[in-house]
Amino acid sequence: MLAGAAGAVAAPVAHTQLQRCPYTAEELSAATGLKIELVPLMTFAGAPKPMTEPVNGEMFLSCSATDGAVSASLLVSQRWFDPKTAAVRIKALQLRDLKDAKPLPGDADGALWLSEREGAKQALHYVRGGNVMVMVSINGVPQPLVNGMQAKLLKLRRVP
Repeated sequence: MLAGAAGAVAAPVAHTQLQRCPYTAEELSAATGLKIELVPLMTFAGAPKPMTEPVNGEMFLSCSATDGAVSASLLVSQRWFDPKTAAVRIKALQLRDLKDAKPLPGDADGALWLSEREGAKQALHYVRGGNVMVMVSINGVPQPLVNGMQAKLLKLRRVP
């Protein structure tokens, strides 16, 4: 059974509280054991601009990082929902995209852990304020680091 969308923060999170990349490269490096460098978002003609206001009751912010030495990439995404519809929308996303995720018992934010392709993709999902779905995922995790990655990502401070 998937975790609820209650989150540890009692009041809903305002979309203005979100940052595109809430972590520094140093925080991510210390947490993962990888040599993380933040990757700037590419902009080109016709590319969508970063969201600054919700559209249709939803807003999505993310940032990317990489460790070129081991071909690992990291993504931090925050998906904000209008508090009036957040619970239903988050539950639908969890049922659709996280059906294979495992709940982490006792986690204050209802965290879910997803490990795919023999550990090559590791992802921590949780909900804050009942209306922000956060995902920290790493693709291309070197095999020696796979077993400890869940504990490492759980030590990251929770955002927003």
